[in-house]
Amino acid sequence: EQAGRNWSPFDVSLSGGTRGVVNYLRLQTRQLLIDDLWQLLPAMPMTDEQVGELAALSMSGELADMDVMLFRDDQGMRLGYIEARFVELGIAETGRTPYLSGLDGTVSGYAEHGRLVLDSHDVDVSDSRLFRDILAISELQGELHWTQDADGIQLRTEQLALVNPDMALLADFAMTLPASGEGATLDLDVDVETADIGRAYHYLPAKLMSPKGVAWLDNSLVSGQVRNGRVRIHGRLDQIPFDNGEGQLEVRLPVFNATLDFNDGWTPITGLDAQVDFTGRSMDITSSRGMIRTAALQQVRARIPDLARPDLSIKGGVRGQLAVMLAELGS
Repeated sequence: EQAGRNWSPFDVSLSGGTRGVVNYLRLQTRQLLIDDLWQLLPAMPMTDEQVGELAALSMSGELADMDVMLFRDDQGMRLGYIEARFVELGIAETGRTPYLSGLDGTVSGYAEHGRLVLDSHDVDVSDSRLFRDILAISELQGELHWTQDADGIQLRTEQLALVNPDMALLADFAMTLPASGEGATLDLDVDVETADIGRAYHYLPAKLMSPKGVAWLDNSLVSGQVRNGRVRIHGRLDQIPFDNGEGQLEVRLPVFNATLDFNDGWTPITGLDAQVDFTGRSMDITSSRGMIRTAALQQVRARIPDLARPDLSIKGGVRGQLAVMLAELGS
């Protein structure tokens, strides 16, 4: 019992004391369901605001071989040390965090520096500020390192692998969360080893895009495959898509054997090999091969200068039998 509150018994050891002007609290457990951890919040050296922020995450999952040390002095509470293995870890979507579930891995380190090792299968991610659906990840593996100083928190990772039936990605990124509260800065490079174009609609950051642009992409990208593509984002997240040159947003996707249903009044383009590029708000598609009915495309370029005002222009040549060409124009 603590402060009039009774806890249900579970496998945990709590100890605390004072070192000079610093109070400390140490929590150790061999195995702990996170649902049980909430019972300990009244004993934690935290403000009501901090307790509220933690509670809002609605964390779930299991912690094992955990050893956590918390310190509190006149500067507030801080993490002294943490070491733990987590299984099926999940958090709720809040104003600062996306929804996550199914994370497996280990964490170790101090407030100033440490690392998170991910070795997860069947992870779900959702962020209603960006996406329309839950994104399912079959495998998520890699290491994330953090450092913290007076300027803020820096996160970095190399060779973070993400795989599901729709795609295989390899990412390097660094993120800075300034202590001043200014927008977070992201330096992200993603190698798109493979991706299914017919599933692209599922991954569009649709909440940041024009509804007309989203609808066109939903209906137009019928099938095909991306191989050896690249995504590059550099700049403050609150300034995306960098309309005034504040940062860099580039997507370079070599596309093979795609079907593009670009307009209701025209026959879809099939067998399309093309370079698909997004730069900021613009989209460029330059084809090297494709067919409309039995007619062959020749150096066709499709462009939308601003996806917020999606006016599509297509220029190029088509070579085929006259009867086929007249049938297309007639329909």
